[in-house]
Amino acid sequence: MASTFTTRLGLEKITTGEKENTWGGLEQANQDLLDQFIAGVGSVAAGGSIDVTLIKSQWADSIIVFTGVLLASISIIMPTIEKRWLVKNAMTGSFTLTFKRLSGSGVVVTQGAWAEIYGDGTDMQLAVEHLRGVTDLVVADGGTGVSTLTANGVVIGQGTSPVTVTAVGTAGQLLQSAGAGNDPTFEDAGFASGTIMLFGSAAAPTGWTKSSSFDNHALRVVNGTPSSAGATDFDSVFGAAKMAGSHVLITAEMPAHTHDVKVNDGGAGPDQINLPASTATTSNIVDAAVTKGGGGAHNNMQPTVFENWIIKL
Repeated sequence: MASTFTTRLGLEKITTGEKENTWGGLEQANQDLLDQFIAGVGSVAAGGSIDVTLIKSQWADSIIVFTGVLLASISIIMPTIEKRWLVKNAMTGSFTLTFKRLSGSGVVVTQGAWAEIYGDGTDMQLAVEHLRGVTDLVVADGGTGVSTLTANGVVIGQGTSPVTVTAVGTAGQLLQSAGAGNDPTFEDAGFASGTIMLFGSAAAPTGWTKSSSFDNHALRVVNGTPSSAGATDFDSVFGAAKMAGSHVLITAEMPAHTHDVKVNDGGAGPDQINLPASTATTSNIVDAAVTKGGGGAHNNMQPTVFENWIIKL
């Protein structure tokens, strides 16, 4: 009885009693085919614009690299068996290879790309397509759409378009939104350029400058529109000549006033002058009264804090 062959790889199955004294060679041939089918790496030269039909010695390899110069997109005709291949379109010329059977739509592999394909007995199918030899993987395929990204920048999504990257900020800056349709940017923490605020130190901090627009002015808090308001300097109203931590009133600083003096000829009492009855006449009354008050100093210094206005650069 004659030998038969396996359906997929075409390995010879020797019938009992057949091929006397030739088993060794046939078995070695089968082993060589298995070795090629499982681990073989081959190269097929193609080119021009004519389709290529692979022969067994070519399609038996597990990995096949196609080389040559294409003048048009062509088809690679694969055998009608169930098998898996890893193929690469290493052709020059910006054209594609379509791996197919004599019928069917097949699988398209672009220039420079790897693909894992398999035959299901009817047509060629795509198993894995992510092994691409492309520079920029598009966003739709899970990439960024760009070749390089700015070191230490922040990646900004742009829908289906390639991503963008922010300029690198400086130490202490925060990423701030610029609103819908605009990329965020790094800005100093919380204060926009032109911000004005009070600051207690003598020198403005980094990124700020001192303002003299309101020098020698008192602060007034308003609910309406801010302005510089009064025209009189602070020192003229609240300066050293107007305020003191310890001040004793002098006569010129007291308001004009009088004191009533009671006169009698009896015993002395508060605010009274004791005169003998024989001399108790108005002509003998002098400007005298009992002394009152302690003569101590008082504090008329208003609570005051001196601050600088600073402006964000």
